[in-house]
This record gives sequence, C-alpha cells and structure tokens, in this order.
Amino acid sequence: MLHFTLIARQSDALALSADTENSGGADLERNKVTAKNILRKLAANDRQGGGSGASQPPLLTVESQSYAYHILSDGGVLFLTMCDTSAPSALAFAYLEDVAREFLQQYGTQIATATRPYSFIKFDLYLQKTKKVFSSATSGRSAAALQRSGRPLPVKKSFREIMGHLDAQAGGAGGQGGSTSVAGGSKGGDNTLILVGFGVAALFIVIVIVVLVA
Repeated sequence: MLHFTLIARQSDALALSADTENSGGADLERNKVTAKNILRKLAANDRQGGGSGASQPPLLTVESQSYAYHILSDGGVLFLTMCDTSAPSALAFAYLEDVAREFLQQYGTQIATATRPYSFIKFDLYLQKTKKVFSSATSGRSAAALQRSGRPLPVKKSFREIMGHLDAQAGGAGGQGGSTSVAGGSKGGDNTLILVGFGVAALFIVIVIVVLVA
C-alpha cells in the first residue's frame, strides 16, 4: 500500500509538494516526520559531496521496522513514497516514475527558484489520483510486470545506515551528562567549604565569649 508521498528539492530538502492524506492519524504524522528527516540527511550528504548529486543513487529504499521509504532522484528533486514492507518495490518506483515525469513537466523550470515550503501543493490532486490508480492496479499485476525496462535496481539501506549521525548525537548527550556530573561535584565541594567556614566562625565566637566571661 502507498501510504503517502513527499516531494523535496535535492539541494536543501525544501518540501515542494506532498499528498494531504491524513487518515493514518498520529502514526502517519510521525512517519511523515521520519520521511522529512531522511530527505534532510540525503540533502546534507549531497552538499558534502559538492552538490553534484553523485552521492544519491537514482533509486533508494530505506527500510525501517514497519515501513519502507522508496526514493527516486530525478532532475534535482527527491520523490519519496512510504509503503508497507510487504509491498513490492517495483510498484513504488513505477508510481514514483509517473509522479516525477508529471511533476517535472509542470514545475521543472520553477524548482530552483522556489523559496517557501509546499510551493506546488496543488500537485496533491495528481498525487491522490495516481496513488489510487497504482494501489488498485496491484491486485491484477505482478511485481515483474511493474519492473520497467532499463530501470536500475534500487540501493537498499537501513534507517540506521542513513541516519547514523543520531548515534553520534546520543554519544554527545552522554558526554554532556558527564559534564553535569562534574559540575555537581564542584557544587558539592562549594557546600563543604561553606560548612567549614560556618564552623570556624562559630568557634571564634565561643572563644570570644569565654575570654569576656573570664
């Protein structure tokens, strides 16, 4: 099943269009955030590679525990659709190829100058219509029939492979925790000095009283 589609500019992951499917509730919204994070990471990798797009394979499948994010790169644009892991990838990429062809035909000359998110949200109508066509077509077509001639095999990666920087961030958080512990130790040392100071002052007062009484 094709759950939703997101289209973003490859250079900076600016969202250009998406389908407005919202029947999945909170779970769908969380996965939309995941999809955006994947595209941001791919865009960052592209910038590190000089912005040539060479670091991005034409077809990429990012697999998570429950879903697969299929991504087609074409014309400086990333086209992503999220599917159940059981859905054939050939279906997803056949759908994305049709979407990419139509989107680039309509908006290809405007992509580089787009400045605000979802500048081409009207394309949602085409996404919804095409998604229904491909979803209903799977019952009568095999994965082999959806594999178009000349299409390269998709590169498959896990979500962890794509978003590996999150592990480094987690390690950084641990380091910050260590700093907090050190700060806590310093605070404890300050408290000890304060108590000693009070003790010395009290002893001095006692000595003064004894001298005066004597």
